Amino acid sequence: MSETKGQTKDQGATRVWLTTGTVMRNYVIESRIAASGMGEVYLAKERTTKRPVALKILPAPPHCNAEQLEALAQQMNSQPRPHHRNICETYEVGVTEKGKLFVASEYVIGHSLDELLMAKSPLDVEKIAEQLAAVFQAAHEGGFLHTDLKMSDVMLTADGKVKVLDFNLTKYKQLWERSEREALVPREKRPSRVRHLAPEQVNGLAHTAQSDLFSLGTILYELVTSFAPFTGETPLKVCAAIVWQKPETMTELALDAPIGLCALIDKLLEKDPSQRTVSAQVLLAELKAQHVAAAPPPQHFGAAAFQASQRFLVTDQGQMVTGFGKGMCQLIFSDGANWAVLGLAAVVACYALVSFLNIIGLKH
Repeated sequence: MSETKGQTKDQGATRVWLTTGTVMRNYVIESRIAASGMGEVYLAKERTTKRPVALKILPAPPHCNAEQLEALAQQMNSQPRPHHRNICETYEVGVTEKGKLFVASEYVIGHSLDELLMAKSPLDVEKIAEQLAAVFQAAHEGGFLHTDLKMSDVMLTADGKVKVLDFNLTKYKQLWERSEREALVPREKRPSRVRHLAPEQVNGLAHTAQSDLFSLGTILYELVTSFAPFTGETPLKVCAAIVWQKPETMTELALDAPIGLCALIDKLLEKDPSQRTVSAQVLLAELKAQHVAAAPPPQHFGAAAFQASQRFLVTDQGQMVTGFGKGMCQLIFSDGANWAVLGLAAVVACYALVSFLNIIGLKH
């Protein structure tokens, strides 16, 4: 296996990148995609099927020997996985010749939410929220937890479709969390961001579906406000803020976002899990209800009413007053408002004018 040193620095050491054409198990490296504290991600091609995959290379958890790493890979391969159109599919988990874990997943063409937020790209937060709620409804009902949802774990394709990454890394992350509890790895050295952790996670308590919803709330908060609800100069200070500080509520910020959406996000960020939204299913229903309530009135009513008025004004004097009736109906119905009474009054007025012209004998 050929390797080359990249230019990216990671905790004081030069990151080692795999070169294009490197063969790793059943995959051929094509290019680099991204790097983070958890490792590197490559675009690769599966040698047998020729399909493109996202190949993530991860460091072995602390105090995990080669035999334990192989057992972890086998366990991750055999365990059930959530399936949903908005969840990135995992194909295979294995161990590299260099003793690292690799995860081959569906290759998603798009950008992560943190990239889009940094680029100040316009985002439909309500649609993103609905798709994420649907993901967690399906996952939680199937008994799956994400446990470490971050902005970088959510991809958005060009057509606005959400894809959630790393649902398959729960076991791997649990080993890191165990190391933290045993003080083997300090919290600030954890290979992931901490700003989306739930308070109970920071306190070392069990992760639940409510924890996933809290993490989802931090992401939605950041998408709407462009800043995180919990901040600090160091990861430890961020963790302290998550546990003790109450973020400025969405409704207090007086944003342009719908009030209903802001209230839902505020509820997701409750410190006490029992005070958060009951479930992802309930969250999805509330988001859809909010979306419907905030939708503009339908625009098709005016056209239908106008056509009906045109049919009503077919008289021997209709040619003369059609323009008048048309103008009145367009004026009343063009904005789509359901002003049925005023519309009827306009039609009656036009009909009265026709009758009056008949009486006085005005002809073309």
